[in-house]
Amino acid sequence: MIEVCHSEEEIRRIIIEDPEMLNRSKCDGFNPDVKLLDKGIWLKWVDHEGGEAKALCAFKADSAYIVDIHIHIPKEFRGAGTLDKGRDFLRWVVNNNRGLFLKFTTRIPVIHRDVIWYAMKLGFKKEGLNRLSVVKGGVLMDMVMMGLTFGEVQ
Repeated sequence: MIEVCHSEEEIRRIIIEDPEMLNRSKCDGFNPDVKLLDKGIWLKWVDHEGGEAKALCAFKADSAYIVDIHIHIPKEFRGAGTLDKGRDFLRWVVNNNRGLFLKFTTRIPVIHRDVIWYAMKLGFKKEGLNRLSVVKGGVLMDMVMMGLTFGEVQ
């Protein structure tokens, strides 16, 4: 079940306080004191209404027709059902924004091959490479640009 997440503390628990998630999410120069709720609309995947978040999804308008999206699933909740969580997030955004947007985009550092694979399993297509565009661990690296049209969401 998908709910809008209004809790900065709940987002921080998954993104900032979980060392593995923080390492995946942050780039060099990341400010851990930033207000994450200001970075877009956050959704959470829960087992039941009002339950604890098992995954998060942040999305924001990138242009008049494009939504930039990032899905965050802590290690303890990966595995069986992981693709379903991602599909639930995508369907929620499509169903609640019909007529507003046409496409999802995301940018993934090339070192996160498992995240690229996950995005491809959700239906995203590789659309390009943003060369030398992010620094992680002192290393300047490329980001894979991926896209998925609203019509392609299953």
